[in-house]
Formats: sequence, structure tokens, C-alpha cells
Amino acid sequence: MRKFSIIWLCVFLLSSCGVTSSLYYDVSLSKVESPIEKEVKIKKCTIPKSIQTENGLFFYDEYQYLFSDQFVSMLWQYDVNKGDRFNFVLQNVSKSTIKIYWNEIVYSDENSVVTKVDNKGFNDDAPMSIVPASLNFSGVVHPDTGCSTLFPKYSTQQHVSRIVGRKVKIYFPIEIDNKKLDYIFEFNIDGVGTKYE
Repeated sequence: MRKFSIIWLCVFLLSSCGVTSSLYYDVSLSKVESPIEKEVKIKKCTIPKSIQTENGLFFYDEYQYLFSDQFVSMLWQYDVNKGDRFNFVLQNVSKSTIKIYWNEIVYSDENSVVTKVDNKGFNDDAPMSIVPASLNFSGVVHPDTGCSTLFPKYSTQQHVSRIVGRKVKIYFPIEIDNKKLDYIFEFNIDGVGTKYE
């Protein structure tokens, strides 16, 4: 209750200073199930941001989450501006070509309902992407939920508390050297954040 009240107070104060702000769900990568590594480490990367206001620069942080094993290094970020997707950069750190099969990637929401991933924005809606050795691939995991946002809109703390603490998952298989490797990325809905425009 206190955290939620403080957030609304900050939003009010910032809006009075010429900063446009809105609330969003704060989502973090909390766990990775890797077919290679038994103990997976996740690095939280802070991205300092700033916005010009009537009263000068206003500073705030955004976060990305990095996971690596002997084949891939993946940087994840929940897109707070769109609200309906996760952005990622996959770096192929192996010596072989990696294939991403989009029709095998699925998203499990906070109620464990599984949906396919819409790969709009890729050339000809190709069912597969190829990442040669030592190269990067920037992509979007956009669950085909039929909704404008991944998480329900909220208006009260009661609505917020229904979803905070829950988890969503992305099942992300890749193929390397004709072998399929299944990765599961688990994201935690930590709370409510504020975005600035």
C-alpha cells in the first residue's frame, strides 16, 4: 500500500514539473532453464536515461537482463513503451549456425495460458531465422494474445496485487548442429513502475 501510494505521489510531482508519465508493470528475468548449464547466472544491466523538462534534465533507469552459456548470449527487456512484447538480442557465441524456429516459440502468461508468438516485422513472416556464428540477431517476442498489452490494465491497488508476484514464461527452442536445444525464460512481475515521455 505504501509503495503504491509513493508511486502515485511521484507521478503527481513529476507531472507538475512538465514530465509526462504513466504506470506500467515492472518485469524482470528471474530464471533461465538452459539445456547446457545447470546453474544459470543472470546479470541485470542498468541503462541510465534522461529527459529534458522545463526544470532541466530528469534522470531515471531502465533495465535489461543478460544470460549467457557456451552457445548463446541473450539480452532481454520487457518493452514498457509498447506493453505487448519482449525485445531481445541473441548473440551466437558458438562456431556453428543457429536456427530460430518461430512457430515453436510459445508464451505462457501469468495464468499459465499458452499462446503462439506472432513474428510480425520479420521478412515475409519467415518461420525461421538464421544466426551465423559470432553474429547478433535482434528480435521481438510478441505473444499473439489478441490484446493491446500483455498484462491487464489496472486502476486500483487491488487490481495490481492480483498480478504482482506472478510469472510469465517464454519457451525458446533453437537448433544448432542439427540438435534442438530448449530454453525457458521465466519473467517475474515485480510491481508497478513509472515510464517518462
